[in-house]
Amino acid sequence: MISAWISLLLAVMCGSDPASGIEATLTVVEAPLVEGRPAPIEYRLHNAGEEKQELPSAVLFGQGLVVRRGEDTWTASPSIPGVEGGFWLPPGAEVRGRWDLAMLCPAAVAAAGQVVLELPDFLGKPLVVDVWRDHSRLQGILKTEFGELRIEFFPERAPQTVRNFVSLASDGFYDGLTFHRVVPGFMAQGGCPNGDGTGNSGRRIPFEASGVPHERGTLSMAREADLNSASCQFFLCFDRQKVLDGNYASFGRVVAGEEVLDALAEVPREWAQGGVDDVPSRPTERVVIESLSIVPRASAE
Repeated sequence: MISAWISLLLAVMCGSDPASGIEATLTVVEAPLVEGRPAPIEYRLHNAGEEKQELPSAVLFGQGLVVRRGEDTWTASPSIPGVEGGFWLPPGAEVRGRWDLAMLCPAAVAAAGQVVLELPDFLGKPLVVDVWRDHSRLQGILKTEFGELRIEFFPERAPQTVRNFVSLASDGFYDGLTFHRVVPGFMAQGGCPNGDGTGNSGRRIPFEASGVPHERGTLSMAREADLNSASCQFFLCFDRQKVLDGNYASFGRVVAGEEVLDALAEVPREWAQGGVDDVPSRPTERVVIESLSIVPRASAE
């Protein structure tokens, strides 16, 4: 799991005095936050002033946290028996703890999207958090003239790579593109908007060494010499390719339709001008990706 820290500095308003010396930091503990899963948020309250300050005890449990998603607004009001009054925080002292946003406000992580968190009794800017789709619940259906390939993803191993691929496929980016490079015994590469291996989506993604071996049916990202240059082009392995392990971001695998892989490996090919392969690798006829759709996992089985 990738750890990412999103911090927000606030000053607690005690009574009518906003300059109380209390500093509060909110942090996403485990990023990305994923729909329908626990969403730990860490808080830190630090008294940077010269006098002790009284704070409401309920804030330690997330009471009063306001969550906004689009036009919807929710206020966390957990039932906490016996919690009332306040507590004193001496100068230089601090208190830390965690809230589970999924428990405080289930609607906040019920679906993917951007949510905004704020504490009305505190001064400062709201905390903006992205909630990702649960890609483990999704599969891809890649349709060709030879039939369909059903693909499962490994979001726990390569979260950003999976998110990029799913986002492009969901937008219809791959529909009508081709497999422009086919090397029997090696792989079939596709997803180039230019149809020749020179195109990209306009966005590059950081390299993720997923640890998923490049075996028959493995789905992995194509790239340039720079590890962080992958964009939209991908490839499907025909056989085990140990040399690719750790060097390319493998993020999925074919779970049905292996006969389509065999058909892809047998398409007629010619020499690719300026190509890097020592065998003919350019299909003589366009091998079209008729569609690449993202569906709930249950409906793909």
